[in-house]
Amino acid sequence: MLHPTGTRVRLIDSVVRGRSRSEGPSAPEYVKRSWLRCLNEYRLNPDSGADPVVVSRQDLLARKEQNLELVSFADVEMANLYQQLAGSGYSIILTDRDGVLLSYYGDPSFKRAASRTGLVPGAAWSERHRGTNGMGTCLLERAPVIVHREQHFLTRNTGLTCCAAPVFDPRGELVAVLDASGESDRAQQHTLVLVNMSAQMIENRLFLHRFRDAFVVRFHSRPELVGMWSEGIIALDPAGAITAADRNALFQLGCKSAHELVNAPLERVFNISLPTLIQRSHKQSFHPLPIYEARNGGRFFAVAYGPESKRRGAGVTHVALRGEPSAISKRRNGSYHTTSRFCCSAKREPARSFSRAPCTPQASAPTSLSSQSIARRCPKLRFRTSCSGLVQGGSPQPPEVSPAKSYRPTAACCSWTRSATCRLRSRLDCCTCWRSAR
Repeated sequence: MLHPTGTRVRLIDSVVRGRSRSEGPSAPEYVKRSWLRCLNEYRLNPDSGADPVVVSRQDLLARKEQNLELVSFADVEMANLYQQLAGSGYSIILTDRDGVLLSYYGDPSFKRAASRTGLVPGAAWSERHRGTNGMGTCLLERAPVIVHREQHFLTRNTGLTCCAAPVFDPRGELVAVLDASGESDRAQQHTLVLVNMSAQMIENRLFLHRFRDAFVVRFHSRPELVGMWSEGIIALDPAGAITAADRNALFQLGCKSAHELVNAPLERVFNISLPTLIQRSHKQSFHPLPIYEARNGGRFFAVAYGPESKRRGAGVTHVALRGEPSAISKRRNGSYHTTSRFCCSAKREPARSFSRAPCTPQASAPTSLSSQSIARRCPKLRFRTSCSGLVQGGSPQPPEVSPAKSYRPTAACCSWTRSATCRLRSRLDCCTCWRSAR
């Protein structure tokens, strides 16, 4: 153990051993455990002024290539989280399982502090290198943590407040940490909640991408939360047997481990078979349907659909729920897109469904429905985005149309493809189709 000679070392040692009662509020237990590791295992000196360890450029590129899917999906959530915390002085950081910074969204006001403390891409922020900190401590605790100012082990990091949450892959292995760091005077609990929500969304996207060729059931006890960060996701084989379940699914079903569900038929978990749930989901345009837990009778709401390749090949309709990998852009050039539907109020003809397909930068609206025809058919076209404004690459607004003297509704339903090359997840409102009376 490091001999307590320095002032800060003596303070840390007294807090860890429970002898300090007048040095402000007591540190959380996970901070005390981290301090013990820094003293006993890593033998770090809190007053050390050593520069942070930064991996080579080749090593950083190799790590990004190894975690390409993770970085791609996390990029969208990091951008959204950065927008939510804009102006608060926080920077958004993603590390791999070794604590090496892969991606970084820096607030301009935090640039100087980030450079001083070593928050740069390629820097190693494991506890062994940087002592107690949000990212390194989260990797070992495997749970969301806040490390606030003086709770950092190294003196040079005591100006930081770090809110970190772990990211697990479909096998339950910790693969990354999402962190928001800044120079806040207070430990922001609400910031940690936002970070944890974003980390869960990244997990959901990794899960859906991993099992894109399997049957999927997405459920929650509240219908409006299906497709959100807290939904449960189950993957099944063609026979209807469960092959995997994410952490939220285990929590909502009261299971301690995925082994309790794997290889079990869906009827053993819910009071419905997989073919019936898929058929009903398709019939209801993939709106969440009420189902009941087989053991305790608890009510859930769920949607189910088949493998992505079969849906594309057969032209099966499917509404992309929020968080689905195929409904987001893959980094900035966009290798995914969502083909969106505009529902029409027609009494005699049901609304037409839609499909989705990969897009390229040259992709445009279908030849049978150009932007001009859309504008003629839908003068009241509107759409909203989850963030303010559209970035470069977004679809232009349809041109204005001169109002005709009289209108009458039609039973037609129009569809329009909108590329998701930007990081925004757009949601297109329903509109009513009109055309001029002859």
